[in-house]
Amino acid sequence: FVERLRGWDFNICAVYLIDSQFMDDGAKFISGALAALSAMALLELPHINVLTKMDRVKDKKMVDEFLDCDARSLTAELNSSMPKPFRRLNDRLADLVD
Repeated sequence: FVERLRGWDFNICAVYLIDSQFMDDGAKFISGALAALSAMALLELPHINVLTKMDRVKDKKMVDEFLDCDARSLTAELNSSMPKPFRRLNDRLADLVD
């Protein structure tokens, strides 16, 4: 389907809608970011991530923290809430998102 559209000289991109509930904590954020990354890789298209239902977010400052985050802060948050054996996995997942 995509190749046919390109053959007709259409420029296309994918829009990935992600619910604002994924901004509640680091684990949900990484889960949403990896889902978006997976969709981008499978579709092989340029894509735009759009946060939906932003009117339901109570703490707008938290959104800024997640939109401009670094892997180390995500890892620290994950490591504080998970058992020690998961720390290496958390490091790798945060590196993927970063």
